Amino acid sequence: MNDKGFTLVEILVSLVVGAMLLGSMSWIISGLAKDLKGSEDIEMPKALLQSSALLEDILNDGRFVDQSGTAMARSAKSLDFEMRAPATLGRSDFINAKLTTVRNGSGESLVLQLPGSDGLETTLFNNMEKISLSYETAIDEQGSVPLVQRITITVKAKHRAQEQAINIRPRVDAVGGCIFDPVSQQCRS
Repeated sequence: MNDKGFTLVEILVSLVVGAMLLGSMSWIISGLAKDLKGSEDIEMPKALLQSSALLEDILNDGRFVDQSGTAMARSAKSLDFEMRAPATLGRSDFINAKLTTVRNGSGESLVLQLPGSDGLETTLFNNMEKISLSYETAIDEQGSVPLVQRITITVKAKHRAQEQAINIRPRVDAVGGCIFDPVSQQCRS
């Protein structure tokens, strides 16, 4: 450097070094963003496994027919049923419950509501692109009540190409008795 300022070569070298630093920083940041997106993809199956275990516990012993023998309401967006009361309520009987999808600004959520228990709610999945419920039913032995044989909950996360499905087979019939499994030749309770 001379007494009056920087030379043209010194300015060009500093510009090249600065551009290289900015380029490497943007490359590192884009790599971190890609890693973060990849970790979200890894977390989805983990969250799905945790929630599916909870759903199996709840729905395996669920009742899907009311006391009069009428099938409870169910659709692609909600399922009314009776479940065993959680231990926190201090009861051992069945209580009304509702599994429903709720759309908000950031996506769809799957919520378990206990309407008769001071409005208790638990969000099982949150901020998903799409959640839907489907059912496989069969008519009971008397030929009047459609029994739920399988509940399929399909979940599509926002950044995943593939949908994930949770299949749950209830173990009890309309009145709370066990369902006989013809494959294992045993009661499924």
